[in-house]
Amino acid sequence: MPSLREAHLRHARHYEARLRSADNLYRQDGAAMQRGLAQFDLERPNIQAGQACAAAHGEGDQLAAELCSGYALNGSQCLSLRLHPSELFEWATAALASARRTADRRAEALHLSNLGTACAALGESRQANEHYHEALTLARSPDIRYRRAEGGALCGLGHACMNAGQPQQAIKYFEQWLAIAQEDDRRDEGTALMNLGVAYLHLQGTSRAIEYFDQALAVARETGNRRRESDIFVNLGIAQWSLGNRPHAFQCFDQAVIIAREIGDRAGEGGMLGNIGNTRAALGDHTRAIETYSQALVAAQECGDRRLESGILFNMSRSLDKQGDRAQAIANAKSALAIMEEI
Repeated sequence: MPSLREAHLRHARHYEARLRSADNLYRQDGAAMQRGLAQFDLERPNIQAGQACAAAHGEGDQLAAELCSGYALNGSQCLSLRLHPSELFEWATAALASARRTADRRAEALHLSNLGTACAALGESRQANEHYHEALTLARSPDIRYRRAEGGALCGLGHACMNAGQPQQAIKYFEQWLAIAQEDDRRDEGTALMNLGVAYLHLQGTSRAIEYFDQALAVARETGNRRRESDIFVNLGIAQWSLGNRPHAFQCFDQAVIIAREIGDRAGEGGMLGNIGNTRAALGDHTRAIETYSQALVAAQECGDRRLESGILFNMSRSLDKQGDRAQAIANAKSALAIMEEI
């Protein structure tokens, strides 16, 4: 008869496989993606229990350590949609320790990038940057040369540069990532194209940005990547708005929100609603802008995106001020400032 510990690890191994199965479905076409998310949602309590068990026993058990690392790696797509950044941070931290115990340096490089992404979502920019650089160094080391991890680290560093207001440096990282993705990963290729478009948009290169977005949209549809398709529509909307094509911009934003709600992407939904709020405010429709910002704020708070929450609060404060609600406008602006000082 197996011991209680063995029974727990058997349970953990089974649900690590179920998580991997759900994530593999998610990476396929639209219908399979929905099945993957549904499978994850149905089995989420057991998946979380299995990961906790593997993490608890990882220090003294090779199998448990391998499972702990596998949980974070093999479910990355579903986890990024469904887990709060603080939980993603915990999973990545435990997985990184497990990968180091088992001397799995390739997994270590991937976990470092995932840890950087979790830190970035929590507003810990300095720590995120450190993790990305460490991941890049490890991925490029002569004894590993792991292109997948190298691409993930370059992606993270590009985002870090964008957050720091350095789009030109971000382009350098994104171009390197695109070259890696074009070797054998169409989904990453589409994401890299989109990020290059965003960087050029920040440099006022709207026409070139739209070219990248159009290429990215074609890849997202080809690969059935609905989440990325939603992100691309947001950025196309921003680009169209900057060109003065307001009806087209709103069509893009609306399409993005529809897709985000279909797949349960609350973080994406929050960002998209924030953009719609901004466009309504720019048109002088502050009543509807405030309504949209309020929806965006709930989504941002639910998914734990502190940077997004701060931006929405600040933008809402401006619309509130335009509506004559000076007290609430000041309160929102102070809350936004407090969050930015915290992160």
